[in-house]
Amino acid sequence: MAGPAVEFDANFSPAFLPKSRLDLKPDGKAGVLAIEIEELRASVPVRAEVMEAFARKVQQIPGKPAAYNMGLDGCDVTLRLNVAGQEVFSDHVWSPTQKSAPAEDAMLRALYAVVDQSEVPSPQREYLEFLFGYMDDIQPFWKKTIGSDGAEVVRMRGSMSSKDIPAFRALVKTLPADRVTTFDVTNLGSTGTLFHEEILKSSKEHRILWRAREPWSELLGKIGVSKETILEVKD
Repeated sequence: MAGPAVEFDANFSPAFLPKSRLDLKPDGKAGVLAIEIEELRASVPVRAEVMEAFARKVQQIPGKPAAYNMGLDGCDVTLRLNVAGQEVFSDHVWSPTQKSAPAEDAMLRALYAVVDQSEVPSPQREYLEFLFGYMDDIQPFWKKTIGSDGAEVVRMRGSMSSKDIPAFRALVKTLPADRVTTFDVTNLGSTGTLFHEEILKSSKEHRILWRAREPWSELLGKIGVSKETILEVKD
């Protein structure tokens, strides 16, 4: 990797999830992301261009550590950045946002980009989807991918509220009319009843298959989605 070696680690204590630690280090010209969720561990290769982009971003972040302000139902975060073997930034914050802790928020956004562009295995991936949901709109509530059969898959993640309905409507408008799209809701949290109406409407107006676990596989049927379009996933 070009430039000085950059290392970053972050410890998370979310209100309703297990504690975790993410540790990003150089590995030759590329990098490696170590993920530790209590006793569950994974080591994920990070491509050289992704590692280099992360290093550029975090070294350009201005500002000083934010003051610690405890809150409710959020996430306690401790992070540290080392450049060329020297600690250049560290802080302990509660649910950082762009307003309350701009430098910490920017570093977590850079870390999210690494996670999003790396092949993180499940169940670590599912945990991280909920973890980043604690942050200040760092993670989009959906991600488009291409399945093994070449069809488009929309993976929904975390929890959503009525404020996300406009974005969901905009997403649905982009769905192809001539082929089926799979909506993967296996890691979707709560949405509220207003979202149920949007889901039902989209299922009637578009060719959608719903890949779901309980309780979503049962809920989809209850709100009126055709059972023939629900692909139930068993753990």
